Amino acid sequence: MSDRFSLGNVVWQSVTAPRSAARSILNAGFGWGVVGLIIATTVVIDVLVYQAVSFTLPTPDPETTDPALLTALQLPGLSPLGMALRVISVFVVSALVSGAGRVFRHPAPYLRIVTAVAWVGLVLAILGAVQALCFFALPPALLMLVEIAFSVVSIWVFASFVAEALGVERTGRVVAVTFVVTLAFALLAMLALGSPVTAPPGGS
Repeated sequence: MSDRFSLGNVVWQSVTAPRSAARSILNAGFGWGVVGLIIATTVVIDVLVYQAVSFTLPTPDPETTDPALLTALQLPGLSPLGMALRVISVFVVSALVSGAGRVFRHPAPYLRIVTAVAWVGLVLAILGAVQALCFFALPPALLMLVEIAFSVVSIWVFASFVAEALGVERTGRVVAVTFVVTLAFALLAMLALGSPVTAPPGGS
């Protein structure tokens, strides 16, 4: 592997010039073994960041902490289920991208799409570690800006790699579709969480 494929260089290029980085990664001809290694590395980074943050944060008081935050802190990040979901999500997202590519007449080999999605996951995991450091180093007023910047970069990197994988000329089109789909899923999640799941008090 040449110098241009060193992890630091390619990860940096994936953020600063994602379309060019995607072209390099996808043209490298990675097989399933390399893709599996990328996914495994992503899971390891996610688990390490989750563990570091969990051990550093003080135990929240159930009486004064937002219930939503308590629920988030109890997610199975270190459990086999949590790690399995991370792996499965790569293939689910890849299947959705593959289906969208066929619908919009931009079919691509499934391995090519999985490679793109898996690499984006690795890049975002590394950025997530940087974001975790910012959580401890920056004042709360700046954390919101970091969150917004991270979200924008995440969408742009994902859209750039998907556009290159599917052979879509304009990344902006993929950004628009990604934004609409993300918004739709967010609205569905809000409706699902807000819908009644139990009978009202006194009901049968």
